[in-house]
Amino acid sequence: VSSNERLQQLEQQLASQRAGSALDPLTGLPSATRLETLLSDCMVSMPVLNVAMLAINDLDSCHRQQGRSAAAQLQQAFAQALATQLHADEKLLRLPDGLFVLLLPGTSLLAAHDRVVSLRRQLVERAAPLFCASIMRWDDSVASDAQLDRLETGLPSCADPAAIELL
Repeated sequence: VSSNERLQQLEQQLASQRAGSALDPLTGLPSATRLETLLSDCMVSMPVLNVAMLAINDLDSCHRQQGRSAAAQLQQAFAQALATQLHADEKLLRLPDGLFVLLLPGTSLLAAHDRVVSLRRQLVERAAPLFCASIMRWDDSVASDAQLDRLETGLPSCADPAAIELL
């Protein structure tokens, strides 16, 4: 896929996400208010869904040391860099507190792990902000809040630059 084709795909994906959706004003990504709808859409089209929660390395220290504006810029750079690397069926959302959720439909847990590792590698190559992650298979019979809490609690320390935890 050429750069121009990938850019067109990204623009189409962003346009479709913006159409009638609640967007995060900082990143332009779907916000937490769209999570239930996107989860339902993924589960209908692909009954197997893995979800990764991503936390940007050093976001808290950036906020403390350089202020809100610098932390916002870090989140924007992260969201932009990651969004350009997503496959068409993958969805990225921004949650409060600088957390992101990546929906990985139709993948095994191991394949989801490999995909997140690949995304980290691609971000390193682009000198984009790094992240730590927790990944789990989504269970639509369990409340979303409980599963998001489990993902957040399962986040490894971002001090370990290669930290990706399978739950």
